[in-house]
Amino acid sequence: MALECLVKISSVNNLSDARYVAGMGVGLMGFDLDPCSENFVDPEKFSAIISWISGVEIVGELGSVNDVDAVNKVLGQYQVDYLQVNAETARTGLEELSLPVMVKICQPDKVHITSVFDKFKDFPCWYLLETDIPMSEEVLQWCTSNVRQYPLILGSNLSAENVHEFLQSGFRGISLRGGQEIRPGYRNFDELADILEALEIID
Repeated sequence: MALECLVKISSVNNLSDARYVAGMGVGLMGFDLDPCSENFVDPEKFSAIISWISGVEIVGELGSVNDVDAVNKVLGQYQVDYLQVNAETARTGLEELSLPVMVKICQPDKVHITSVFDKFKDFPCWYLLETDIPMSEEVLQWCTSNVRQYPLILGSNLSAENVHEFLQSGFRGISLRGGQEIRPGYRNFDELADILEALEIID
């Protein structure tokens, strides 16, 4: 299966999610490597999950892990293709890291987003706008007006009905979130499926 755009799945923490989204053709699969997070995936579980998947690049989501020494310690335990840092907590010096960086923006505010673009302009491969705070129409319109200047992935306010509109505006891709299994090996994929199926390229 092929999708119309780059799709990242964030906070994958179970094999059900990993195998499903890999089969649906997502390009990036994110794992939370922050021990303080409720979605943390330890090295043993991480290795077990990725051994079952192929054709997907792996993003190490660092959360509050934000200085170079701590990041390098994490990289000694996980094999990842990209690093994701939080704009609000990341420290300077991350440009010295050997892997490409995605900067996650959690505050949907125009002034804050602009400051993040300026702070990290020299080294991120992508910016990810993914927040638990509802994004206002004003902020979305501002992002749409400025998105062609920046490699911005949208991870909020998405639905099967509006995803094409955002992509046509110039967003480089989208990000969806993994979820919890109802019980081991069983997961409801309805919400993910609606958007992924809307992006499916039909031969």
